[in-house]
Amino acid sequence: VRKLRNDKDSPNPLVPIIMLSAYSEMRRVTEARDCGINEFVVKPVSAKSLYARIKEIIKNPRAFVQTATYFGPDRRRRQVKYEGEERRKTAPTAELSNDEVKAALVAADRQAADDKMADLVAVKVAEALAARDAAAGA
Repeated sequence: VRKLRNDKDSPNPLVPIIMLSAYSEMRRVTEARDCGINEFVVKPVSAKSLYARIKEIIKNPRAFVQTATYFGPDRRRRQVKYEGEERRKTAPTAELSNDEVKAALVAADRQAADDKMADLVAVKVAEALAARDAAAGA
């Protein structure tokens, strides 16, 4: 994962990575997260859990972060409400320009298309896993 994320010759360092492992100890999950994986799934894996992870990656992609020692998806999943003093020079305004409204509508349309694509991909993965399981049971 580190080579894929950090090598200058990597064809796509932003590719989503779902790690499948038989080990569920917290240190292993943390180590995998710190290498730059997007999702972690513990064996035995079900079609439902794999579907959920693929859908999560597609519908809610996390921004990538680069520091001196890490490159990969943002490791923070929880959004913590800030209770401190506002330190911006100007407070954010609630009003949007016409261009901002148009951009938001385009983004919403794009998100709806992405949601449909995520559902299609996840269904195909679930069908392939079900076929594999049926063939293994036969």
